[in-house]
Amino acid sequence: SRQSGGGGDNVQVSAPAATCAAMLEQVSLCEQSVFKAYRQINMSWCIREIQARTICEVEWCEDVPNTPQSMKSCNDECNDVREALSKCERRIVEKYFHRGGLLADGTLSSRH
Repeated sequence: SRQSGGGGDNVQVSAPAATCAAMLEQVSLCEQSVFKAYRQINMSWCIREIQARTICEVEWCEDVPNTPQSMKSCNDECNDVREALSKCERRIVEKYFHRGGLLADGTLSSRH
């Protein structure tokens, strides 16, 4: 803990500077990793999954009556392609997390 302030103020800072630095490093690494991952996801690595989901949603989910049956058809027809895209995204993001020194959940690994 350290004291800071000016003009006679005596303010206690409860979080150690090292903890704040580690948190800032984690956030920075996470943001950089996600940015790089989604650049690859959108440009090449998940392009088939993105196209399949888009086509499915245009055919089954857009411009359809807002009825329970229409919503069920949309979900039934597009659930598999949505899940495939989600898996592809997770795989690529986790890969970039690992490259950046993060664990799969975005937290710092022990090597940092």
